[in-house]
Amino acid sequence: NSPLLIHWLCRWMDNGELAQLEAWISEEMKARQALAKEYLSQWQTVGQQSSFNLWLKLPGPWLSHEFVAKAMENGVMVRSADDYRVGQQIPSPAVRLCLSRPRSRAQLTEALAVLKRLLELGPSLNEAIV
Repeated sequence: NSPLLIHWLCRWMDNGELAQLEAWISEEMKARQALAKEYLSQWQTVGQQSSFNLWLKLPGPWLSHEFVAKAMENGVMVRSADDYRVGQQIPSPAVRLCLSRPRSRAQLTEALAVLKRLLELGPSLNEAIV
């Protein structure tokens, strides 16, 4: 660790700036969680009120990897529950949304609108045919 970094961190702790930053981050994440839950209210979501992430359980017949690919094609990056698998258990179809990544709430709103549209449309028929 850099002595300069430690100096600034101690200074921010002493003058209250670190506490202000923590409070701002917590409030921003609460607002983003509320926004995401509002957009995705038709589907099951799991996330703590001030968490940086939100889990979205996918409705059938979506598979996690298919939804991730479709979201990416539409400019939105989400992570498959498969990426967090432990052992041999196959997780339920779900994706993890990182709500802290978009630079603004407006950018998050655009991404949520894309995800909502994908969920409403469902996977296309030609992708379901093997």
